[in-house]
Amino acid sequence: MILPVKPVKNTFFNLANKHKNIFYIIIFLLFANTGFAQENDKNFIVDLAPQLSFSTGPLKKTNSFGYGGSLGFQFVTTEKLRLVARFAAIGYRGKSYTDVSGYDDEYPFLDLLQVTAGVKYFFTYGLFGAVQAGPVFSLGEANRGTGVTYAPVLGFEFGEGPFYDISLRYDSNTIKGSTLNALTISVTYQF
Repeated sequence: MILPVKPVKNTFFNLANKHKNIFYIIIFLLFANTGFAQENDKNFIVDLAPQLSFSTGPLKKTNSFGYGGSLGFQFVTTEKLRLVARFAAIGYRGKSYTDVSGYDDEYPFLDLLQVTAGVKYFFTYGLFGAVQAGPVFSLGEANRGTGVTYAPVLGFEFGEGPFYDISLRYDSNTIKGSTLNALTISVTYQF
């Protein structure tokens, strides 16, 4: 007799996968800790940022807000221009709905890993704009696959010693013909 097997949700940020989340956090902190051990050189900057995303467009129908973080690298080329690389992981919570038979259900959690590169340009002291693009990987149950992401960014950098920046970005992700857009706010710590 074959018993039915309930599918296991395999998502990156799903709160049910606590052990998996702890493992990823430890790995992230180990990489972040090696950055603290390095001497801060003006030509190379490492940054960490928590992110909060609000879904827009078609994604807004199935998923609400997203949360995650990013690890970035900035290479100073001139006083006003930097080359940037960024690795980000963002999970979007599924919205609740009632199906046709009257049962309450929830759309699946959507997990995105973004690997981007681009440029960051300072217009005046502190005020900057950036453009980044690269591959995006969807690891959640919905739209699993690989695609392309791009993001225009507007922000402000401030501080003495360690620098911080607050930025607003519009993430546009295209995976298997689906467009997954979000407005993302992040506060970045640079070291």
